[in-house]
Amino acid sequence: MVTRRTIFDLTEAKKRSHILEGLIIALDNLDAVIKTIRESKTQEDAKVNLIERFKLSDIQATAILDMQLRRLAALEEKR
Repeated sequence: MVTRRTIFDLTEAKKRSHILEGLIIALDNLDAVIKTIRESKTQEDAKVNLIERFKLSDIQATAILDMQLRRLAALEEKR
């Protein structure tokens, strides 16, 4: 029972870590990320462009696109 729960927690932590790594890349390149999103015609184009330009995974790009711009800017201020 404890082993199963620990494996579950570890898997969830790894997923979250992967997303956070993508957000760090976005923060390090915030102006370029915003420009890339704005220049994209659709949400799907924005995702593809983020993946190609910043070497993000599909999950990371989706997390960035799901985040409101003001939240991304707030994260930058906290760094």
